[in-house]
Amino acid sequence: MKNNFELIGIKDQKLYMLNNIFIHNSEFRGANGTVFEFITEKDINKRNNFEKLKDYFREEWKNSVINNKIDCSLYSFMSYKDIKSFLKDNQLEFIEQDITNVSRAKIEIQLLEDEKLNLLPAYVTLNCIEIGRVFKKNMIFDIVFNQKLLDIISEYEK
Repeated sequence: MKNNFELIGIKDQKLYMLNNIFIHNSEFRGANGTVFEFITEKDINKRNNFEKLKDYFREEWKNSVINNKIDCSLYSFMSYKDIKSFLKDNQLEFIEQDITNVSRAKIEIQLLEDEKLNLLPAYVTLNCIEIGRVFKKNMIFDIVFNQKLLDIISEYEK
C-alpha cells in the first residue's frame, strides 16, 4: 500500500482526495480517500455559538460532576470555556471540526495549477466529513484534477 495523498476532484461541492491504493490479494483491492466539505466564513459563524459549545461540553461537564471533580451548573462550567480560547487551544476553526487530513489537503490545493485553483468554490477552511472507501467505480466528478489517478481508482474499485 502506497500513500498518494492527491486531490482527485470535486463532486457535489465536496473535495475528494486519494489517500492510497491497496491490494491485499487479487480479490480484495481498492482505494481509500478523504472527503472534505468547503467551509465559508458564514458556516464558521453559524457553527461557533454558545449553544453548540454548551452541547459540545455537556458530556465533559457530566463526567466531571459524576466523578466529583466539580460541583457547579453547566452554565458556570461554561463560563470557564470561551469559544476563541477553546478553538485556538485545539487548533480548530470551528466547533466540532474534524481536521483529519485537512493540512495535507491544503498542501495539495497549493500545488494545483492556477487554472484548476480557480475552479474551487470560495471557502475559508475544510472539514473532513468522510474517510475510507469513498470512491466508487466510474464515479462522475463535476471537476477533475487528476484524470489519470481517477482512471486507476476506477480499475481498483471494480
